[in-house]
Amino acid sequence: MDIDVDVGMPQGRRDLMNKWISLFLAFFFLGAMGNAAPSTKRPALQLRLFGNYGKLPSGDLNEDIKSHDQIYRDLAEIDNSGTLSGGHQLSSQGFGGGVDLLFGLSDRLSLGLGFEHLRKNKTDTQSLRTDLDERSFQAMERSIRHRLATTGILLKLNYRLPLSQTVSLFADLGAGLFITSVDHDLDWTGNYEFWGVGRYLDSSGVRQNGSFKFLHGQWTQSDLITFTKSKIGWTGGLGIEFSVSKTIGLFLEGKARFLKLEAPAALESFDFHETWQETVILADLRNWKSYDTRETWEQKGPLSLYDFTSADTKKNYTFATANVEELEKDPDNSNFRPAVINLTGFQVRLGIRIALF
Repeated sequence: MDIDVDVGMPQGRRDLMNKWISLFLAFFFLGAMGNAAPSTKRPALQLRLFGNYGKLPSGDLNEDIKSHDQIYRDLAEIDNSGTLSGGHQLSSQGFGGGVDLLFGLSDRLSLGLGFEHLRKNKTDTQSLRTDLDERSFQAMERSIRHRLATTGILLKLNYRLPLSQTVSLFADLGAGLFITSVDHDLDWTGNYEFWGVGRYLDSSGVRQNGSFKFLHGQWTQSDLITFTKSKIGWTGGLGIEFSVSKTIGLFLEGKARFLKLEAPAALESFDFHETWQETVILADLRNWKSYDTRETWEQKGPLSLYDFTSADTKKNYTFATANVEELEKDPDNSNFRPAVINLTGFQVRLGIRIALF
């Protein structure tokens, strides 16, 4: 696990963060100047428990998912010989929960320590069968399981603006460490059969005339990219709270998160295994030869994107890898560049506040 702290911030994110700070300050001065609002005393120590749902994007890994889905669709269209089923859909929403502990500095201002968690887990499958002639075919199925989770430990400043004895508005700003983990897991299975037509010798040595199978096999492939990265992030939120008693309140909050991971160090594990049988002499089914081949490797490096040019579809696709050094040797691969996982997003929280004392 590596820790990264941003010293600089892109102009767009800086402008957005400045807007949240400006809103917080405006909220603060509005409360300081507004004498009409009731001044209810805030408890010295409060606990907030909440569930959250909102945007949890996968950044550049979405390009990998889209390209894997598209290449099967393009292959199915070649000579209209492919049968496609399923597909890979992007998922940008996550759910989770958290807890805040607020220490009252005044009736309206509190300092808080927060813990929040947001995650998503999506698995889908896509299959393609290509019929080469009446009996020969190639079939393959791919499953993509994409898991992403981020956990934040934050220091917060919370300001409350009472509107009545039971209703209050609040705003908070937070900064802290976010720990993000990703498992991007792709698994393939495939099989194929090739048939000929004409005169052949069957397994008993009797000459026949018709269709005969001279090659068949199956294969599996897995490709797992995983990483865990820690980085400083920021949050800003606005909400409304309804008091149901002196010690309990219910609240609804809209929250923005500012977090971006650039080229995180990732581990990629690859395993390809194929077994097949073919006749020693094409039209003689008395003698078969078996083959077994396997390729495995494991490589750690910065998460990167690259463009792959397919010889079959004549199109370019964008995939993710941590093994740039090896893939650069293939002339079909080009335009290697750092991948970015931008986790900036908006979420909604629903929770309960409990006054401890």
